[in-house]
Amino acid sequence: MIKILKNCYFISFFCLLLSLSTYSQWRLNHIGGDEGLSHNRVSSIVQDKQGYLWFGTYNGVNKYDGYTMKKYNYAVNSLGLTSNIVQGLFEDKDGFIWVPTPSGLNRIDTGTDKINTYFKGDNREEPLRLNNIHQSKSGTFVAKTPEGIKLFEVDKQGQLEYDVFLKNEKDLGVNIKKLTPGLDGKFWFVTSSGKVKLYQLDIVKEGGIPKLKIDATNYRKSLFSQGITVLDILEYPKNTIWIINNRLQLLKIKLNNDLKVIASKKIDLGASINKETQRVQGRIDMIVDDQKRLWFGGNKLLLSYHMESGEVVNFTRDTEVKKEIGDKYMQRLFIDNSNVLWIGTANHGLYKLDLDSHTFYNSNEFLNLKNASSLFKSPIIT
Repeated sequence: MIKILKNCYFISFFCLLLSLSTYSQWRLNHIGGDEGLSHNRVSSIVQDKQGYLWFGTYNGVNKYDGYTMKKYNYAVNSLGLTSNIVQGLFEDKDGFIWVPTPSGLNRIDTGTDKINTYFKGDNREEPLRLNNIHQSKSGTFVAKTPEGIKLFEVDKQGQLEYDVFLKNEKDLGVNIKKLTPGLDGKFWFVTSSGKVKLYQLDIVKEGGIPKLKIDATNYRKSLFSQGITVLDILEYPKNTIWIINNRLQLLKIKLNNDLKVIASKKIDLGASINKETQRVQGRIDMIVDDQKRLWFGGNKLLLSYHMESGEVVNFTRDTEVKKEIGDKYMQRLFIDNSNVLWIGTANHGLYKLDLDSHTFYNSNEFLNLKNASSLFKSPIIT
């Protein structure tokens, strides 16, 4: 009996060491200007239907095929982007890449490289300041601005067919703070004034005209205390909403199909942070991987949280990668089709972390090896 107990203790201790060593062996490296990236400030990342990766920077857009970067930049004529400062990237249902900038909106035809521009301030009007752009299940585009919501549609040639702007309080009745696409073509948002509340937004067509349908959840408690700012929202799985604030407090709200609350829970991710300055964030990007882990990127911050076990891993403190990213501002996270986590930073380019092997391929080897296609597992290169 004593021998069995000793064996059990040994196995438990071994599993603990294995778990600790797993997180200590995460490795990554850096992709920047030497590898062809046009600017070290990366604002957005998407992967298109063909497998190419697109990086939005403060010096245009970069299209990456696993070997080289192809650049799209501002041009005085109509052949280029309206600005080199890229604020977001989005691929629509037809495979076009949309690029919001401070000087208007751009659409890149991935087949011909033709760029269409919209809302760039013609006829003495100010350019439309777009923070991000999405597409509803009906095909209508939804663009969030500081003042409200822009709804528009384009035809097959890229010409505007419908265009309307709805101001926050005047037209919508609410002040939309954060707009995030859900899993079924609808959207989630919170308000920015008074008691912060959670809403669902849908776009329906009446007589061919897009109309907004806004429904409030019955979550009656204040989402967070006064002075707290909501930084990101994510739905996963369906009807389970995750909300992160600037104090690293994570709120989980589970709803039924009628938007009634089934359960809710608050998780303090700040407990994993030693430095007080890291516990207050100005911006956080939240994504989910296929292992049910939420990832959070911020100022000197990279955290993961497992939805089922509750395990929190602080990669800027507990793993070997802290030497590389411990002092970086990680403002954009993206997981590609090969289960690789891409980290876009504010001033230090890109980092790439393979979530399966816990490794990062050196960028020089990645670009120069004849066997590069085995490293970059995108469908476009296989």
